[in-house]
This record gives sequence, structure tokens and C-alpha cells, in this order.
Amino acid sequence: MGATGSHGRKATLMSTGNYSHIQNLVEEFARCIVSQREAMQEGKLEEGNRFSNLASEAFKALTSVYGDDGREVLKTLLRHPDPEVQMATAVCLLRYCTQEALKKLRDIAESGTGHAAAVAPQAIKRWEEGDWHLDPAPADDN
Repeated sequence: MGATGSHGRKATLMSTGNYSHIQNLVEEFARCIVSQREAMQEGKLEEGNRFSNLASEAFKALTSVYGDDGREVLKTLLRHPDPEVQMATAVCLLRYCTQEALKKLRDIAESGTGHAAAVAPQAIKRWEEGDWHLDPAPADDN
């Protein structure tokens, strides 16, 4: 990440006023993941899909508007108390912080608890097979 590290990045974000907007998008992402799970558990598939789409929109806003700054703040959700939020975050960040995201997915899978533990191995497999396209690398300008 360079010499500034995540603390320097946060200080820069706070000084530009973007940090609060990024934080709002990160919180929206987490809320949508939790709401998606709750809707699906209640058999409300259409509502669950709506929350899934909203989470995707929050992630796209974080990455398209704020780039790596958005990804850095999103990384904080890898420590969220909800394993579903951790898993969704790790899946989204596989390209950006591969080793950290894979470790989180493996830890979730090994826990053997809940839906996240069942989905995490599938995400790892897709990544390893090259069939993962949630956050493509920026185009090379050369």
C-alpha cells in the first residue's frame, strides 16, 4: 500500500471530507447483507434479491467513485461480528487484498457454521479457477 499505510489514507480521506460518505456506503453494504440474509430466511426471495442488488450498488459506488480508498474502508468489515458480512466483504475484496480475503474465507469455511461457511468454499474455488469478476483490475493505460 505504500509508505502512507492505511492510517495515512484515512487521514487524507478525512481531510477531503470523503471519509464520512465512504463510511456511509460501507455501513449500507453491511446493512444490506444482513437484510438480505434475514429476507431469505423468511422466504422473501424478491426482497432478498433487492437487498443483494443494493449491496452490489454500494460496493460499485465505493470502488468506482473512491477506488482503493473505498476498498480500504470496506476492509474494516472483515472484522464485522456477522460472518455473512465478513464473507461478502472478503469475496468483494479478493482482487484487492487477495491473501487477507482468502484467509478470511478459509476461516469462515472451517468454522462450519451457517450459510457463510457453506458459501465461502465456493467463492475460493471460483477465485482459484479464475471465474471471479466482481472487482476487475483497472485497465492498463499503456
